[in-house]
Amino acid sequence: MKSLLAVLSISVILLSCTKQALVIPQNTQKTFYKDANIAVSTMNAVQKDPSTINVTFATLYENNIQKIELMSGNTDSQLCTIDELDVTGNSSQPANYSVDDTNLKGKTMYYMLRYTLTNGDWGYTPLVSVSVK
Repeated sequence: MKSLLAVLSISVILLSCTKQALVIPQNTQKTFYKDANIAVSTMNAVQKDPSTINVTFATLYENNIQKIELMSGNTDSQLCTIDELDVTGNSSQPANYSVDDTNLKGKTMYYMLRYTLTNGDWGYTPLVSVSVK
């Protein structure tokens, strides 16, 4: 009886973890971040003036994306959303984005993207940082 319960439990776990594979467009360009849902080719943060950091990023594709949030903070562990970008959901075309951050909180600012999928799941990109002068 115990072995039957163990087999059933493992089967349920395996079935609940399966996801449909998405076809990712092939691209030889090096990317900043990539998974089945999004490929961010570049992400840069540059100080425009004493009170503004301009954050730019470009995507190669977006699959089932509902929105992209730009998060910032003066530490790499506490970031808050500073802008939300609604996107089309699916795109195999490159897209460019630009956001100005005028709420600088420290000598170093950290930025990261959080993307929300149409099914409610979400993911994060790695951090980028810029020294504030």
